[in-house]
Amino acid sequence: WLTYIEAQAMLGDINTAEKLSSKILAEDKDIRAGLCELWKRIQLQVDEESESGTRASQLLSDFRCAR
Repeated sequence: WLTYIEAQAMLGDINTAEKLSSKILAEDKDIRAGLCELWKRIQLQVDEESESGTRASQLLSDFRCAR
């Protein structure tokens, strides 16, 4: 799932990436570390001021990822 989520985010479909991330985290709490690393990578690759950058930051906070 992580590769697919990252691909969706990089292709500009941040909505799908965000929904899938939340869904798999709800189903498997052990995936949190992987999702955190994934969204940190996404955050580095998108414009921080863009919607994608803002949403990546919000997800990192929502998922309680260490910075």
